[in-house]
Amino acid sequence: MQGKSTRGVTLLSYVLLSGLALTALWSLDSCQKNTDCGAQVTIVDTLGHPCVGALVSLQYNSTVTPPQTITRNFGTTNSSGTVTYNFKDPAIYDVDVTYTSKTDTLGIIKLSIGGTVSQTYTFR
Repeated sequence: MQGKSTRGVTLLSYVLLSGLALTALWSLDSCQKNTDCGAQVTIVDTLGHPCVGALVSLQYNSTVTPPQTITRNFGTTNSSGTVTYNFKDPAIYDVDVTYTSKTDTLGIIKLSIGGTVSQTYTFR
């Protein structure tokens, strides 16, 4: 009888420890913060019309933020003059635009943790 009781206690201990371990793993995962950052950049001309097909480059601004893995990211604006980017960490980027054979730096965009920053720039 005593052997049977020991196996029951051992099995119960195993089940309880397994449940505790799974709970601990789940808790670790749920505590991780979302550091994804988005940028929605819209380029318009001086009349406010969208600059369709503009090449937009977000150039990492090394004078303001710590080094990042991705230092430059390119995109082309859609029919609304908008291009969207997704990053894993916040940073500050220079916004460079090439449109109608002309390139210009239009400003900076500062990405926020867990959100998307929308910014409109006028290309002159």
